[in-house]
Amino acid sequence: MVPTSDAPVTSSTCPKCGGFGGDRTELDEYAIPRMHQFCDCQRGQDAAAYYAVQHGVRNIEEKSRRIARAFGSIPERYLGAKIEDFTEAAQRATAETARAAADEGKSVLIYGTVGNGKTHLAVALLYRALDRGVPGLFVTSPDLLEAIRSSFDGSAETENVNELARTIPFLLLDDVGTEKVTGWVQERLYMIVNHRYNNKLQTVVTTNKTEDELSDHIGDPIVSRLVGMAEPEPLEFVGKDRRLRYSKGTNVNA
Repeated sequence: MVPTSDAPVTSSTCPKCGGFGGDRTELDEYAIPRMHQFCDCQRGQDAAAYYAVQHGVRNIEEKSRRIARAFGSIPERYLGAKIEDFTEAAQRATAETARAAADEGKSVLIYGTVGNGKTHLAVALLYRALDRGVPGLFVTSPDLLEAIRSSFDGSAETENVNELARTIPFLLLDDVGTEKVTGWVQERLYMIVNHRYNNKLQTVVTTNKTEDELSDHIGDPIVSRLVGMAEPEPLEFVGKDRRLRYSKGTNVNA
């Protein structure tokens, strides 16, 4: 039956549905009662809106889990990443600025030289979102585009990846600017970025390129939207290549 403790409740009882909001039936796969038909009373309208939201959230979460499995989720190197990992003054200051923005649901664009910790910072922001219960996804730009390309062949694991990348509440798009650019790549990236920009969906982007370099690579329309989403502005992450500095076996994150 419809859960009276969570779904909206009206003060009067409808003679048609008895206050249940519609015809009741079995629980669905998300343990939410499935309705055959919602009543046209206020209770039914409230219940219809409530269940639409609940199904939408759970569908996003399920898609996120499925696509994350296809991508391997957060890479092992970055498991447990946190803001406190950055101890150098300049990097910690940038990390705190990024944290403050991301914690408010704002999008962040992080750029800087290769191997200096951008991905580690971005994953730390993703972890904070996941801790708040926000569905999120980590994916590199080349992997995302390859998954979308594969989905056209009917791959079960990636059939909804394009929709998920466009609609998931928190998307970490890593290494933008490393993809091999074609007209198809530019079109797909534009569709994803434009949808997220128009719908104010939180997006964290990392790139090794400056704004001008990125524009030359993937085009002004995409970069204009990435920069426009970033609040307060694109963040330059400074630092030397940690992979090269600790190439003798120290576990580093780039």
